[in-house]
Amino acid sequence: MLKQAQLDAARRHLRQLERQLREADDLDTSSFPRARALFEEAKQVGLIDERRTASSYEVMMTVLQDATRDDVIRDEMIVGDGADALAALRVERQGLRAELEAVKAEIRSTRLFNSESTGYETGGEGATRPT
Repeated sequence: MLKQAQLDAARRHLRQLERQLREADDLDTSSFPRARALFEEAKQVGLIDERRTASSYEVMMTVLQDATRDDVIRDEMIVGDGADALAALRVERQGLRAELEAVKAEIRSTRLFNSESTGYETGGEGATRPT
């Protein structure tokens, strides 16, 4: 009888703890979705270590505040104006366009050669050019 009462008390305590855990999870994900989203985004861009997890809202806010300190951003992030990348992309685009034109010219010359050789094989009469 004593063991049954202890077992019942332990089950009640377990249900209470499970309910508290569910409430805490619901609170973290539903009440603070913006903070959670910012936390995940900061992990993606490297402001926060990817393995870092936030066990509570307070911890999450502390980590986010630490990540947004000016000295951390200045020391760890090098932000350029993008002019160098844009110039490199333009050069690459120019090279690709030249390569495309060379391939198109080769295709035209192959088609011309093919149509001329087909014309000679049939005697030149009644030969049609492929379009």
